[in-house]
Amino acid sequence: MRHRRTWRNRAAHAIRTLGYIDADDEQRRRFVKNPLRDDAEDLLYFTGDRGRYRPDGAIDIFGRGDDQVKINGVRVEPGEVAAALSQHAAVAACTVLARSDERDELFLAAYVVATAATHPTVSELRAYLSARLPAALIPSAFVFLTRCR
Repeated sequence: MRHRRTWRNRAAHAIRTLGYIDADDEQRRRFVKNPLRDDAEDLLYFTGDRGRYRPDGAIDIFGRGDDQVKINGVRVEPGEVAAALSQHAAVAACTVLARSDERDELFLAAYVVATAATHPTVSELRAYLSARLPAALIPSAFVFLTRCR
């Protein structure tokens, strides 16, 4: 089987959003000039999906180029949740990942290394994140680790 090149999915539509609020860098990264048109207003939107054409002309979409996931219909960037969690005084290091449960449904799991001085509780971390993030972005599981590599 011959290797087929993959690409980042771009979309265009006659009606376009006004863009991202207070996020000029994201705006420039996601909306790019259509190289097939000589019109500065004709923009393409990078969706974040990865895909490729099949030999029959159909398109396979097989994942994302970033860590964005959808959990219960809500778009989630686990890295943003980890960034908020890492600001807690008792967190030395952390990461947040999307995991699957036994029904194959996604949820967020936070992996936390506590500082040497204190060890936060799950309730404390949930309350901390709840004050900073929407409820849909609060991890369902917290795993405490003694160290990370």
